[in-house]
Amino acid sequence: MDRVGGGTPGYLVATLRDLDPGEELARYAAEIEATLIPYGGRFLVRGPAPEVLEGTWPAEAVVIIEFPSAEHVRLWYASPAYQEIRELRTRHSDGMLAVVEGLPT
Repeated sequence: MDRVGGGTPGYLVATLRDLDPGEELARYAAEIEATLIPYGGRFLVRGPAPEVLEGTWPAEAVVIIEFPSAEHVRLWYASPAYQEIRELRTRHSDGMLAVVEGLPT
């Protein structure tokens, strides 16, 4: 599912708050990357909240994952492999996940 010769990348952008670190959230963090590989996903940002220059940042952490297309993001999110671990995150954090399209390459 790699991007071949250009196209429009897709991104999953997530902001997470009310993180309850523990064994299940650590397991989620350890297992998510393997779910991305079949869909060409790779982490661009996986860390604490950014330095805010203007306004109020609504979360403790931000995640940006690049995929070959927005459709790849949707396929990954709906995949059995991701759905199997999704609850490990949702039980221990609150947040927002969004799909955005990048600029054509």
